[in-house]
Amino acid sequence: MSELQLYRDDGLLAPLLRDRMTEHALRWLVPPLARVVEYGSLIALTLLAAPERMPYCFAFLAVLAFHHYDAAYRLRLQGSPPPDWVGLIGGGWGVRVALACVLALVGALGPALLVAAIVLGCIWLAESAASWARFARAGGAPRPLGEGLE
Repeated sequence: MSELQLYRDDGLLAPLLRDRMTEHALRWLVPPLARVVEYGSLIALTLLAAPERMPYCFAFLAVLAFHHYDAAYRLRLQGSPPPDWVGLIGGGWGVRVALACVLALVGALGPALLVAAIVLGCIWLAESAASWARFARAGGAPRPLGEGLE
């Protein structure tokens, strides 16, 4: 698996998307474009289905941004990505967008965003803190930025 694929948040779709675009010159655009699609879709769905619940949407987006930031910097500074279950528990960007569409149609998007922000935020924050604590206890020193990257 290339290092670029470790930055992706495909979740449950990973087996289907794993080797797509591995040789394409613009493959580096896949992770940021997935973020744009996911974040933009969540904002648009919330504006259309439950505009009064926009704070819940932004809380959920903050949790997603933390998750993506943690995965990127853990890979860069610790030299290893988060465990697979961390990505799977969030479902991946495709599952989250599809689920948000269904929830918007049934009128439950606002509360679902709040619950997801709380639950995923607690899980991802606790796992991240535990990972960095283990890294520090093992005497690990953060790698200089850019070291070991292709």
